[in-house]
Amino acid sequence: MKALRQVAIFLFSLVMPFSEVFAEQKNLNLSNTSVAVAFSPDDGVTQMIINEIDKAKISIYVAAYSFTSLPIAVKLIEAQKRGVSVKVVLDQSQRTAIGSIAKRLKRSGISVRFNRHYKIQHNKYMIFDEQHVECGSFNYTKSAEKNNAENAIIIKNQPQLASIYERTLRSYGWSLYNQIRHGNSEHTH
Repeated sequence: MKALRQVAIFLFSLVMPFSEVFAEQKNLNLSNTSVAVAFSPDDGVTQMIINEIDKAKISIYVAAYSFTSLPIAVKLIEAQKRGVSVKVVLDQSQRTAIGSIAKRLKRSGISVRFNRHYKIQHNKYMIFDEQHVECGSFNYTKSAEKNNAENAIIIKNQPQLASIYERTLRSYGWSLYNQIRHGNSEHTH
């Protein structure tokens, strides 16, 4: 009986961190919100994202499947240098993918983690200053900008939405804040 109770407590501890994210109401009132949308190719998605990176003052959190865009990487590095906290979570394929920008970001001091929790980390979003969210199908790649039919939307002045995205990022076991404290940017929990 004691062993069964210990197993139940263990299973409960595994499920509890996810319950807040899964139980949260996803319908939000978007009044007082500015929205920017762009489509690729030819609509300037990369520039729209770069403009938002340039405006960030406190933090930028990135979740990406594929990340090879040098212009976006350069702007994230510049943001880090001007004191913005930049944290990036990538699909594990980006450790060794040709053209992956992960090593360059890490060398510049940006916190980079790789998802091993799911088969594919297919999210593509950025959270700016815990207020604004960029999301869509747009991978942060040259091909997404020049060749693919992709979309991106930036929803501004929505801290509640930004909080949902950030909590979801943390729920994957990627606790970005604990990772910095422990000084390990290579593994996930």
